[in-house]
Amino acid sequence: MVGHIRRYWIRWSLGALLLAILAVTAVPYAYTTYIAAAAPAGLATERSQPDTEGPAAPLDGRWVAADGSEAEYRIDEILFGQEITAVGRTGEVDGEIEIAGTAVSTGRVDVDMASVATDNARRDRQFRDNLMDVSANPTATFALTAPVELPHAPAVGEELTVPARGELTLRGVTRPVTVDLTVRRGSVELTVSGEVPVTLSDYAIPRPSIAGITVSEQAAVGFALRFEPA
Repeated sequence: MVGHIRRYWIRWSLGALLLAILAVTAVPYAYTTYIAAAAPAGLATERSQPDTEGPAAPLDGRWVAADGSEAEYRIDEILFGQEITAVGRTGEVDGEIEIAGTAVSTGRVDVDMASVATDNARRDRQFRDNLMDVSANPTATFALTAPVELPHAPAVGEELTVPARGELTLRGVTRPVTVDLTVRRGSVELTVSGEVPVTLSDYAIPRPSIAGITVSEQAAVGFALRFEPA
């Protein structure tokens, strides 16, 4: 009788172990394969085209971020052996640039970090509360530290790519960065896009410590901005 009970518990324990293994492998596989949406293309590569109809607004002067401006973060994760790219986006973006001749003399963009969202509410809570600590650091900022020199005043419908030097502030830490900006001129708007590589430890951003989930140390901050005359 005792031997029968022991064999029963051994079989039960083995069955429970097998179910646990299936849970941590099959469920993440099913989530990443059938449920999680494929990561969209980066904002820097989506190539939003401004409207080119009508008379052109003069380039000189102050331009402000308009509706349709977006910012994002992208980071690779391994969820129980399944690789995914997490993408968080927000349209809560403010900013302005000043243009004089062929130079963007000043520029600044602010992003509301509490509004950044992915396809997973638990990941978003981890991002807001632990990674970015948005209650203490509600805004991420990019600000030019030197004028951006355009090779010439772009014609309506023309696209230029120029390097820009600035400072990126994440989680209260500010570091110098250089980013290639793609500028497209419309009749009454400018679109500006680019992507900045980010090493989490450079900005004192902790990597999540969650069983079964590994997050890369490397991420990217991208943006696709629409500016209109102030």
